[in-house]
Amino acid sequence: VLGLKQAESPALALGKAVHGALEAFTRGWSEADSEGRDPPGWDGLEALTRRCFFASWPGGTEVDHAQLERAIAQARVYWEQLHDPGAHIIEMERAFEFPFVVDGVAHPVRGKIDRIDLIGSTGGRRLIDYKTGHPSKDLLTPKSTDLQLGIYSMALAHGDGLDPDRPTDWSDGS
Repeated sequence: VLGLKQAESPALALGKAVHGALEAFTRGWSEADSEGRDPPGWDGLEALTRRCFFASWPGGTEVDHAQLERAIAQARVYWEQLHDPGAHIIEMERAFEFPFVVDGVAHPVRGKIDRIDLIGSTGGRRLIDYKTGHPSKDLLTPKSTDLQLGIYSMALAHGDGLDPDRPTDWSDGS
């Protein structure tokens, strides 16, 4: 709210690195797919992860190679378990803002959706949010009180003029 920057930390650097690498990788994959070129493979994702890790590491501090290995391990999990070569990626890092009205007062809801995929020929969308925290079942199956993907679905419906009650695949790319 106040626009204050969060202090750089190894955990923040790890999250930024993996997030940046996955964004660059999926962007490269999508562009190659649409242009009929060979998409990047694991070697490309690993190189992007390393590059993003060193670019994100807090200046003036010694690089923690265990954190680098953790970033690479997270990228490998994405590659081996979550990457779908048949996915049709339509957007990445989509910023949104929409009004949420309570008692006649509009409150702005702002955020950014990591990735949106098109599902088949029905026009359905899959919303994906990358997670880099400690693995847990909560990340695989969000609790009913976790509103993040529901808010993303509302933002997508608002921004695209869709019916917010239309079924949406609320996938969470942990």
